[in-house]
Amino acid sequence: MYGNAPQPLPYGPAKQKNPTDEVKKRKLFVGAIGGMTEHAFYSYFNNFGPVEDYLVFRDQHTGEPKGYGFIVFKDMETVQKVVA
Repeated sequence: MYGNAPQPLPYGPAKQKNPTDEVKKRKLFVGAIGGMTEHAFYSYFNNFGPVEDYLVFRDQHTGEPKGYGFIVFKDMETVQKVVA
């Protein structure tokens, strides 16, 4: 599932329901990713710059990706590259 991508942090910023303002600025919702695996999700966004944490949502019964997730970058420069 993760390939050679690092596993997301168990309680990292991508999963926090009330992240700090600083983390909120570096956290992006990503929709319409279809059946993209965690490895593909991480690898794609890591091309823009360092990723701190990420989460691809999966159906709790089937384990299939739901088609959306969160990505948290280590710095704002990377976020600006992604949204530009």
